[in-house]
Amino acid sequence: MAGNTAPETRPDRSRPQGASRCEPIGIGAAERLPAEVRGDVRNRIVDPAWIPGMHSYGASSWWNEEGMYFTKMLKEIARLVQFARAGWSLGRRPWIGMAAGAIAVVTYVLLTHTATRHALWSSGEVRASLPIFVELARLPMSVFLPTPYLPEWGAVLQLLVVLGLGEILVGKWAVLSSAALGQIASTFAARFLVNSSYGHLVGLPHQLAHSLDTGPSAVTVAVGACLFVAIRSYRLTAVFGAALLISSIAIPGLDGPEHLVAFACGLVVGVASHRWGSEDPMSEAMPGGSRQIAMEKSTSA
Repeated sequence: MAGNTAPETRPDRSRPQGASRCEPIGIGAAERLPAEVRGDVRNRIVDPAWIPGMHSYGASSWWNEEGMYFTKMLKEIARLVQFARAGWSLGRRPWIGMAAGAIAVVTYVLLTHTATRHALWSSGEVRASLPIFVELARLPMSVFLPTPYLPEWGAVLQLLVVLGLGEILVGKWAVLSSAALGQIASTFAARFLVNSSYGHLVGLPHQLAHSLDTGPSAVTVAVGACLFVAIRSYRLTAVFGAALLISSIAIPGLDGPEHLVAFACGLVVGVASHRWGSEDPMSEAMPGGSRQIAMEKSTSA
């Protein structure tokens, strides 16, 4: 009878033919689709521009450009780890990083005792209001004194990891040069800006002349920039510099401009180390490098 006739069913054209109505279109489901629609579904899974409305936002170009940039940055991180392992196999050890971390730990322990607290702060407390020669004499010790914006364990970890990696990858002289230049240049650049009439233009009013300026951040920023440039990790260098610039704008104070100056100093030392160095620091660790060739010659002899 006409009243018992089942309603006409229309095919669901919103899903590819052969896919279950309750099964999500994923990688596993795509394998069970007919061959004529499998490629189309795979393209829709991989390409985010298939999502409705994403064409107007340039999703395809994002996928091709930023996605590739991120992938290459991950490759640079993997290459950094590979170089560190190769340097370790050549007998390089992070003596500077371990020594700096140990000095920082001993300094923090001695600061808890009243008998040594005053002497430590008197030998490393740095402020822009101090006489210039007093500030210069206190710079080495100021690296190991605590800073208000960084916990003690964070400072020790910075010194151990950054200086240790730098010594393994680019050598002790590049580490010491970039650390010294970054610490001195950043401190006196901030001093000049604070005591000048142009400091307020970069967020450094004259009132900051009495602010405490200690901690290892300038040293580690300079060594990190030198390290990235020396091993040709240019994408990591760009991301690092952008992060420092954003943080200096978002968080006003002495740290932002000092970090940018230290970053520039690290770039200079890294470029000089890469251009005028005797050899690429990691080339001897690679197949056919100078160290391997020398070992093969000595063995054959």
